[in-house]
Amino acid sequence: MKRFRGVLFFLLLALGLSACITGKHSDYNFQTDLNSALIDPSIRTMDDIVALSDYIVVGELTSSSSFSKTTIEYSVKVVKQLKGRDSLEENTISVFSAEPLAKEGSQYLLFLEQQNSEFFEAPTYASLIHPNLLEDGTFTAGPFIGKTSKQISNEINKSSKLSSYDDPADPVLYRDKDLSQLIDASDYIVHLKSTFVIEENKAIKLAASQQIKQYKGDKRLESKETFFLPQFIEVEEEYLVFYRLQDAADSTDNPSITLTARHGSVIAKSDTDRWESALSELEANSLLKK
Repeated sequence: MKRFRGVLFFLLLALGLSACITGKHSDYNFQTDLNSALIDPSIRTMDDIVALSDYIVVGELTSSSSFSKTTIEYSVKVVKQLKGRDSLEENTISVFSAEPLAKEGSQYLLFLEQQNSEFFEAPTYASLIHPNLLEDGTFTAGPFIGKTSKQISNEINKSSKLSSYDDPADPVLYRDKDLSQLIDASDYIVHLKSTFVIEENKAIKLAASQQIKQYKGDKRLESKETFFLPQFIEVEEEYLVFYRLQDAADSTDNPSITLTARHGSVIAKSDTDRWESALSELEANSLLKK
């Protein structure tokens, strides 16, 4: 379920929407005008925000670039890590924040949710609260303004939630070894043609699409008219797209789906050899929808 929330966050970035996270009450104000839709006002203690965070890091802003019409993607080099399953220190990560990180070369304390999606080359990270600008050992912006780095680090390290994590999500597939494995791993396989792009960002297009044929999957996708697709797709071109359910237990009428793997899940008709090979494999596979 955690990865579903993360994927949804990035898909909704393309549409200018957001999700809501809930918690309990105490004495920090983590809300601002820009992130109020992301953070419930009842989240007020250090334990609350530590529990919600997959990673807590001090990072240096190295650059920023446009991700969509309304969203900036920040490149942050991790210089210190206070929470996280895996080490990010010395790595440069992609961070999204409702509040801007304004000063390149400056350091910020960031409380992050990891987002893992087949639409992205690597995990990305969403800042859960206002980035805490750190200057000369003291926070000059964010919920901890006026406090020192040492004070807040001590408070984080003493949190009873420092070892608290959501259950890990299903791993993202990088690439299945061959077409038969890709078919087996997919819940839906659709031949479609995109007719126009409704919204897009640097990674994803939400496209109105004509379904030409569904090779695998139940009937829930038959009436679907819009699909999330990789940025490289072109309007009026035909594609075979391999999807899997974001949540295997999803029994809703309009299930949430994602690409089956990061690479190889979209085959263009213009790629004649792969297209013909895929069609031959699909037609021969006895497990597929007739």
